[in-house]
Amino acid sequence: MRENWKPYVVTILLLATPLTFGWNQAGAEGTDLKEIVLRAGDPTVKINGSEILLATAPKIIGNSIYVPLRFIGNQLGAEVQWLQQEKSVNVQTPEMNIQLWMDQKKAMVNGKEILLETPPVNVKGTSLVPLRFVSENLGIAISYNPVNKEVTLLSRTIEENSAYADGKYTATGFYGGLPSSITVTITLDDDIIIAVEVTPHATNETSLDLQRRFAEAVPSVVIGKRIDEVNVGRLAGSSGTPDGFNAAIEQIKAEAEKKANSL
Repeated sequence: MRENWKPYVVTILLLATPLTFGWNQAGAEGTDLKEIVLRAGDPTVKINGSEILLATAPKIIGNSIYVPLRFIGNQLGAEVQWLQQEKSVNVQTPEMNIQLWMDQKKAMVNGKEILLETPPVNVKGTSLVPLRFVSENLGIAISYNPVNKEVTLLSRTIEENSAYADGKYTATGFYGGLPSSITVTITLDDDIIIAVEVTPHATNETSLDLQRRFAEAVPSVVIGKRIDEVNVGRLAGSSGTPDGFNAAIEQIKAEAEKKANSL
């Protein structure tokens, strides 16, 4: 776990580009698949398509999106306790014990002190914490949709049997007659894509722009999906770059399956 991190959330939000974080398994075991969709400043939250109203809406504070810790924790099956004397919150899962102090940048995760760039705050009796801290410690993946400016949090049950070995994989996909290419790096966890990065290789300005736009858009399309379900079509104005992406995915699947069979 990184001991220092910076709140990239709002920077990316304001640029209207996709936001993605990796998946941490802690706290996910024993919970059903849940999709939580929220917007900063909007108290209405969707849970698997059903709307509920929060007492305190997610907020933009400084350069971070803050979310209600008790609500998120409870949705993931965690026990959340407010400790009045210490002005702190304790979050307990079968594998994680987290304690945060209001207006302080330190947190304890399984007995290890980590430093937050921005501290938790208490707003009208509700503890709000930076979204990135939630993603890294409570077993969720996060993606940002630049079209409707929604943040989606995904939690899931850990599968016992996986067709592909967990890990980080990289492959280069070629497409077109030149040919053109992109490098794709993904992280797999129980056959789920939990992180993705696309590196453009085009030297032509027009082609490079298309590859860059695709790289920005693709995380919101594939994060949280099983790798076997991924087949990206025309995206961000590009019809060729997705072919390179899909070609790289096929290479990664072959490598991850071979690795799984050898374990």
